[in-house]
Amino acid sequence: MNGTHIAPQVDLRFECRAGGGTFLARQYAGYPFHVGRILRRPDAPPSAATVLIQSCSGGLFEHDRVAARVKVCAGAGARVGNAAATVVHSMTGGEAVSKVLLEAEPDAWLEYAPALTILFPGARLVNSVDVVLHQKSLVILADSFLAHDPSAQAKPFDALDTCLAVHDETGRILVRDRVRLDGVLWAGAAAGVSASFRAHGSFAVLQRGADSVELTSVLHAAIGEQKGVYAGVGALPNRCGVLVRVLADSGEPLRQALLRVTEAMRGVFGHRAALPNADAMPAVQAIKSNGGRRAVAHAAENPEIGIVNS
Repeated sequence: MNGTHIAPQVDLRFECRAGGGTFLARQYAGYPFHVGRILRRPDAPPSAATVLIQSCSGGLFEHDRVAARVKVCAGAGARVGNAAATVVHSMTGGEAVSKVLLEAEPDAWLEYAPALTILFPGARLVNSVDVVLHQKSLVILADSFLAHDPSAQAKPFDALDTCLAVHDETGRILVRDRVRLDGVLWAGAAAGVSASFRAHGSFAVLQRGADSVELTSVLHAAIGEQKGVYAGVGALPNRCGVLVRVLADSGEPLRQALLRVTEAMRGVFGHRAALPNADAMPAVQAIKSNGGRRAVAHAAENPEIGIVNS
């Protein structure tokens, strides 16, 4: 796993009842976090549990060390997110560190989609997500950030280092995806770094033995042509899923793009309540037609995947 150990301030374990349905078997939350009650959302399968993690600290500050652990046991299904964007405040010399540990056992699924991270001028964030991916499990996760100067002087954040590592149940590494950004270069709008885009998002669909060609086709259809959005889809090594990278003009187009791909994957894997017009959705049409497959940027030879530029 990545970096120095940090004792989790949030520790959640979801289990499946004998008669079906997911419940929260373990719930621990320490400062600055609070865990809300389980929500049964109308857009989710009746057996799924949705939980929101809230923070009372006002964001991440210099020298903060925060960690969360979420485990979904065999047969259970859960969606975990937070109630609002996370602000990473200005810093003078140190950094903030955030770690997330996710595990999905066989026949379990987990959707982890926190809201946007907002990087203030001078912010330094080291962010890591470690996933233990069992056979016959599914993990869908999103990670996104936006650079913002509340003084409207276009001052950049200092640095962002974010890493996704996916392991099997024995600890063998399947995927490692790392993005390291210098705030000055990002603000400079250089080609190949950020161009005119201010917001960045990653969306991963993790499943052992996944049909990456089919998933890529569905995701391309879901993204479509959106104004102010530039996106690419790539297959992950070791046949464990696909990765979407999105650049956007601002936070709202990014949010909409990530929502579209999330809804597409919910439709593919049956994690969305039946909707009257479900057959009209682009993702469902793409599945039914099983055509229009597009070329994908494979990364099988290199587990270190940077920003998708095509």
